[in-house]
Amino acid sequence: MVWKGDFKWNDKDRQGFSMLSHILTIKCRESMREDQGGVYSVSVDGNTSKFPKPKYMIQSTWGCNPENITKLSRTVLDEMRKIKKEGPTVIDLNKVKETLIRQRETKLKENGFWSSALQNHFLLDDKLLTLEEYKTFINSFSIKDIRAVANKYLNTENYVEVTLTPSAKPDSK
Repeated sequence: MVWKGDFKWNDKDRQGFSMLSHILTIKCRESMREDQGGVYSVSVDGNTSKFPKPKYMIQSTWGCNPENITKLSRTVLDEMRKIKKEGPTVIDLNKVKETLIRQRETKLKENGFWSSALQNHFLLDDKLLTLEEYKTFINSFSIKDIRAVANKYLNTENYVEVTLTPSAKPDSK
């Protein structure tokens, strides 16, 4: 399932959008794999681009028994609707915050992080934040903030759904 649209390019929306993608992955994994046993893994990847004009894309992918496709597609939409209506749970939001901060602490020691950070600073006007500034920024996000981002970018009525299913077995004679 794929969603695309125009994006408001600012730090708060970009980070909130990233956090929303992580939260959706958690919720879909819990619902689709743990509660329904319908998939081995599921991902909800969200990305943004600034050029040629600010856009976003969300892609949800999973593998399942073809009989479960409709039910699991509905589950993704249901999880999106819940976040739009109620926002994420405190537990899920805190999980994402902790994960992002831990990842940043680890990545600060890698050349690849710095190469990317400097490139984004000069090309996209990203701010270079100290670890403490980053922690403060991440921890500033509330349930209300994520809910607002969800309502801005999760369109449960307009998306593309693509299904790959096995072909029928040929008759063996």
